Amino acid sequence: MYTEKSGETSVKWVTNPVGRLDRLIVQVINIIFEGQKNIWVSHAKDINGVDLFKLLLQGFVRLFTEKFRENIFDYARSRYVYLGSAYPSKLFEFKKFVFKGYELNVPIDSDEYLRLTYGDDWKTPIREYAWETDI
Repeated sequence: MYTEKSGETSVKWVTNPVGRLDRLIVQVINIIFEGQKNIWVSHAKDINGVDLFKLLLQGFVRLFTEKFRENIFDYARSRYVYLGSAYPSKLFEFKKFVFKGYELNVPIDSDEYLRLTYGDDWKTPIREYAWETDI
């Protein structure tokens, strides 16, 4: 999600909850609402290509009222960790760049965008980096 005000663009995104129980609860709730609220979840399928757990779970939840279903969806949304940054709007001016045969839009000042996002030492790899836990 982007918002722009006074020459500055704010960027906001979400990541999974930190605690194991919260992550599990959110994953189950996402399976319930998959396809209904722009949520798509990767999970295993049985040999016939049908995910029986997903079908059973979605069927079971239909026994509850719409209000209850909305409440559990809202609960899952409240458990996500919302992150964000603000950048000078000029960094969202793009140029075309060809990479492996694909034409992509990249910031004109890519180095400055990366420096503001990852810090002055953004070119130095971080050993043992895990994006899932980077908050």
